[in-house]
Amino acid sequence: MDCGFIAQDRNNVQAGNRRDFARNVPIGSLAVNLSYALRDANKPVVDQTGLAGKYDFVLEYSRDIQSQPRADAISVTDALKHDLGLKLESATAPVAVLVLDHVEEPSPNRPGPGPRH
Repeated sequence: MDCGFIAQDRNNVQAGNRRDFARNVPIGSLAVNLSYALRDANKPVVDQTGLAGKYDFVLEYSRDIQSQPRADAISVTDALKHDLGLKLESATAPVAVLVLDHVEEPSPNRPGPGPRH
């Protein structure tokens, strides 16, 4: 099975930016990665491209999501459009949310049946 990945390049990136490189990944994985990278914006990224297949790409953008970013900052919206030809739009969409409504102390560890052979 050929498994893709997205990784962050911490060595060859302009100060204040984030550079992600991907090999053999579906666009949905890019959406998940962007949701994590932009979690401070409190807006998840949802893949609605309808694109199938797996892609290789490099994406560099500013991590600064404040209203007054650096003058030379590349917004994630601009980077997606310029580098990948994708448009990031603000919209309302259903998203899956995990809700923990009850937590209990774990029970003490009990000896298990032993190793399986």
